[in-house]
Amino acid sequence: MSEFNSNAIAVINSKEVANIYRQEFEQMFSGRFHNTKLKTVNNKVLLGDTELSIYFSPQDKTTINALLPLINNAKQYIYIPTFLITDKNIANALISAHNRGVDIKIITDALNASVKHSKHGLLRKNGLLVKAENYAGKMHSKSMIIDDMYTIIGSMNFVNISIILSNWLSI
Repeated sequence: MSEFNSNAIAVINSKEVANIYRQEFEQMFSGRFHNTKLKTVNNKVLLGDTELSIYFSPQDKTTINALLPLINNAKQYIYIPTFLITDKNIANALISAHNRGVDIKIITDALNASVKHSKHGLLRKNGLLVKAENYAGKMHSKSMIIDDMYTIIGSMNFVNISIILSNWLSI
């Protein structure tokens, strides 16, 4: 196996965005992690005609406040390259979107397709197209592309966020 990991990156030239991430970093550097971190204030940044929304887990309740509304309002498609999906709310929202005619395609990491709480089998059982990538390295991305409108790039696996320390950027 190679050392190749499929990831996503966004380069954003914005002092406002850098300041939001700096504030999050400073909380963690001073010892505030997980539930002890403060909620992000002013997480919306306008760059031209693109609005960026920046969420940090768990304090911003990323799944409830950002991911589920976008999944629930998708009209055409949701494409997801991701390491792992174990969050039942995300899985159920994806199944509902599929049932209302939204094209769902998911690529997950092959080694994680069969872990204890993986929703890989549930999603396939409900007719969603799920490919387990095992070509070279890990499918390490945590992204969603929705309806030519939203690109979600993050470092948080689609898992129960009460145990995850990470962030999301929705463009």
